[in-house]
Amino acid sequence: MDKNTKLKLLTIASVLIDAVFLNLGFVAAFLLRFGFKLPEENFIAYLTVYPWVTLAGLLLFNVYGLYQSYKRSRAEVIASTVWAIVLLLPVAMGMAFFFRGFAFPRTVFVVALILQLIIFIPWRLWLWRLEKKVFGARRLLLIGGHKEIHITRDKIKDNKIDLFEVAGKLAAPGTIEEVKEAINKYRPEVVLIGNNLPDKLKKEILLLTLSENIPVYVIPDYYDIVLSQAKLESIGDLPVFYLEGLSLPAGMQMVKRAMDILLALIALILASPIMLVTALLIKLDSEGPVFYLQERVTENGRKFYCYKFRTMVKDAEKLTGPTLATENDPRITRVGRFLRATRIDELPQLINVLKGDMSLVGPRPERPFFVEKFTDEVPEYALRLKLKSGLTGLAQVEGKYSTSFEDKLKYDLLYAKAYTPLKDLEIILHTLKVILIKDKAS
Repeated sequence: MDKNTKLKLLTIASVLIDAVFLNLGFVAAFLLRFGFKLPEENFIAYLTVYPWVTLAGLLLFNVYGLYQSYKRSRAEVIASTVWAIVLLLPVAMGMAFFFRGFAFPRTVFVVALILQLIIFIPWRLWLWRLEKKVFGARRLLLIGGHKEIHITRDKIKDNKIDLFEVAGKLAAPGTIEEVKEAINKYRPEVVLIGNNLPDKLKKEILLLTLSENIPVYVIPDYYDIVLSQAKLESIGDLPVFYLEGLSLPAGMQMVKRAMDILLALIALILASPIMLVTALLIKLDSEGPVFYLQERVTENGRKFYCYKFRTMVKDAEKLTGPTLATENDPRITRVGRFLRATRIDELPQLINVLKGDMSLVGPRPERPFFVEKFTDEVPEYALRLKLKSGLTGLAQVEGKYSTSFEDKLKYDLLYAKAYTPLKDLEIILHTLKVILIKDKAS
């Protein structure tokens, strides 16, 4: 039995076990609340909604990638499990209300949440270790430019996921024959092709690996990303790709704006107690205003003032000028360090969302100084300004704090090409997860 078949069977088994454990948490909560003499009216209310609550829980697990957990780090598995269970609580309560299960005790929901966390965290970590053992580290052959393959090798080693074992490296091959020799020598299970190779050679490598049934990863350049998801059309009998640009169609912009207003209002109401406490802590911790207004650039190069809770000492850039914050920046206050780690400093930007300066999801807004600097270095950086900037984005949930601006740009462009309202909801859910992971992108 090959690895893929084993993983499929393991996934099916884990879905079934998850369904059992989800309901075990609710049943155990009933027993703790009422003992073995379960009140009929209350338990019937649970039986009415349990299929839908179970389905919602499994969907949340899937959204958070827990059915391919071998691709994730231990920290991601824990954070994903916690948020999937926590978000199931309001979903389950909403379903109980929708199905008029008013006899479903609210205390059972809360106790079930605690029990499910106790059950699922060790279960999911055990399953994560089993999946990694079944999947194993695949033998990888790196092919690319001299500098590129060393950077890529280091990233693979540093990701703490152990998906791949670098079996060999082939730097700047001149001919396809060199690639054939490397494949015969290293016998890779998968090949990764960098973008610093001549187009002709990349095509030849793709033809070779696909003909040999060797899976391939390709590091895209900006041109590849812009072409992704292009419409295949024809002019006469000539097949062509049709590109409409990165800006969202008018209909999609209206849907996105409606989602922004609704979700930002809900988030502001829920976050208002946290924001009040945060304002008090900032005033007690250091001299200066509670809020920090900074000029940023959004859609089509329009400038606006971005609201944040102040996390640095007063006049932090008075002497240095515009400077990107570092991980251990001495200008950051004690409270500010916590606010940055938990992303609470970004909450005032919900006001920017309501004003229309920003969207909930999109490329992070940057200061004019750095927009100009990055655009000079990488002209494609200007393409991200085709979308309204966001409170969070694909780069923030997929990248890390140390991810280069070039790679973050690729994520921003990929988001522009793949936008759907459901994709926005998925990114928002994953943003909750990365709050609990120290090295994720800011």
